[in-house]
Parts: sequence; C-alpha cells; structure tokens
Amino acid sequence: MELLCLYQPKDIQAGSANMTLKTLKLSWGEATSAETKIYVDASIYNPNNYPITIKKINYAVEMNGIRTGEGVAYNQAVIEAKTDRNVSFTANMNNTMLND
Repeated sequence: MELLCLYQPKDIQAGSANMTLKTLKLSWGEATSAETKIYVDASIYNPNNYPITIKKINYAVEMNGIRTGEGVAYNQAVIEAKTDRNVSFTANMNNTMLND
C-alpha cells in the first residue's frame, strides 16, 4: 500500500550539485511494536554535465508535527549526466513515538 506519492518535479540542491526529484513513492514495510519500515523509491534527474555520486541520504520522518524517525541510509548510486535514475532506500519509523 502506497503511503505517499510525489509526481510534481522538485529541484533539490546537494552541495554544489543541482538535481530534480521527479517522483517519490513511499510504501509501508514490516511493522513491529518498536518500529515500522518505510520503503522509499525516488526518481532523480541529473541536469548537470557531470555525473553525481550519491553516497548517503539523510532522512527524517514526521507525523502530525512529531518526529518519529530520522537517520542516514547508505546506498551508493551514480547518476550520469543528463539522465535519471531510481534510488531506493528504507527509512525506519519509531513506533514508540506514536500516540495511541
């Protein structure tokens, strides 16, 4: 089941590199009483004339103004110049932060 979808492109800046987040899809993963996994699939376009190497992705999960998760996903990917690539990672949400 999809949790969130973004289909409106969004320009993003990572250091000195510009990129375009074309789509973002989140879906629920395995859940325990302690945590829930969120699977993230992003399509990123590199408009630059040089490749961009993504070494890590910092993320934060917020629900109703409460930060329920944050961390770093290490998933190295190279996005060649003038191309797009899907980048996937798993985020973790701390279920103990949720109010019944």
